[in-house]
Amino acid sequence: MSSISVEPCTFALFGALGDLALRKLFPALYQLDRAGLLHADTQVLALAREPGSVEEHLKRIEAHLHEFVEAGQIEAIPLQRFLARLSYLHVDFLKADDYKVLAEKVAPEAPLIAYFATPAAVYGGICENLDKVGLGPRTRVVLEKPIGHDLESSRRVNDAVAQYFPENRVYRIDHYLGKETVQNLIALRFANSLFETQWNQNSISHVEITVAEKVGIEGRWGYFDKAGQLRDMIQNHLLQLLCLIAMDPPSDLSADSIRDEKVKVLKALARSPVKASVPVSCVVSTSPGTAKGARCRDTWKKTTPTRRAIPKPLLPCVPTFATGAGPVCRSTCVPASGCRRSCRKSLSTSRSRRTTSSRRSSVYRSVTS
Repeated sequence: MSSISVEPCTFALFGALGDLALRKLFPALYQLDRAGLLHADTQVLALAREPGSVEEHLKRIEAHLHEFVEAGQIEAIPLQRFLARLSYLHVDFLKADDYKVLAEKVAPEAPLIAYFATPAAVYGGICENLDKVGLGPRTRVVLEKPIGHDLESSRRVNDAVAQYFPENRVYRIDHYLGKETVQNLIALRFANSLFETQWNQNSISHVEITVAEKVGIEGRWGYFDKAGQLRDMIQNHLLQLLCLIAMDPPSDLSADSIRDEKVKVLKALARSPVKASVPVSCVVSTSPGTAKGARCRDTWKKTTPTRRAIPKPLLPCVPTFATGAGPVCRSTCVPASGCRRSCRKSLSTSRSRRTTSSRRSSVYRSVTS
C-alpha cells in the first residue's frame, strides 16, 4: 500500500459501458486502488443509459477487468475492495430528473469528479444537469478528446461547459500523453546531455511517428463514423507527440510553460500543401487484407445500420512540417497495424523524390504502440 495521503471523493464515470471506459478507465481505476491511491471512502459510480439489472452490468465491468488487466496483476483483495466501492446508475444524460439519483449517491461534502467518456455533443447537457441538482459548485469535470469535430463545434462545446464550470475545474485529457514512452520524451530530450545537444535540425534528418494499433473498429462504428480516425489520431494524439518532439526547452516543468512551447510548434507548422506537393509530402497506405483487417471490415458490415461503401481503414498522412528552432519534422503518421510494410515502400518512394543532404546521424524513430 502507498503511503501517499489521499482525500476521499466520488468519481462519476459517464458512459461507463462504452469501449473507452471498459478497456481503459476501469482497469486504470483498479490499478489506483491496488496501489493504495484511492481513499477508503472514495466511491466509483458507473453511469450509463443501457437498461438492465445492476448486477448484470457490474458483472460485465468485472469481466472486462479480467480481460484488460494483466493476469498477474489481478489480486483477490484489491479486486474485492474495488468492486465493493463500485455502483451502477442508469441515467439518461440529457434528463435532469435522472440526476437526482446521482445527487443522493454523492457523499456529503466530498468533491465530485465527473469524467465524460461520452460524445462531446452531450458535454454541455451533462454540465447543465449537474448544476441543476446542486452538484456544480463541488464538481470537477474531465473532458475526453476529441472535443468537437471542427473549430466551430469545439468552441460551442467549450462555451457550454464554461457556463457552469470555471477553467480551473475543467480538465481536458488526452490519454495518449499518459503512455510511459510519451512521458519520457521530455526527460529524454532535456535531461540527457547526450541527446539535448544533438536534438536539432543540424543533427536529425527527420522524425517518423508510427502508430501501430491492434484494435479494430470492434463495435465502435458510430465513433469512427462521426469523429473519424483522422480527427482522433492525427489532430489529437499525434500532434501532441509532434509538439513534444519538436518544441524548445520550457522555462520550467509547469503545465503552462510546456503548453506555451507546444503552441509555438503548432504556430510554426506549415499550412496545408498545394495539390502538386501532396504526393511528396504525404504517404497513403491501404490495408494488406490481413485476418485482423478482414474482421474489422466484417464488423463494420454487421454493425453499420445503413448500407454504404466501407471506407478505407487508413487515412492520408499529415504533410511535411518544418519548425523553426527545432528539428525538421517530416511526420509520417500511420494509424493502423497492418500497413507497416506498404508504408515503408511508399515512404521509400517519397524520399527518393527529395534532394537530401548528407545526414549527420541516424534517423530517430518514435514508435507508440
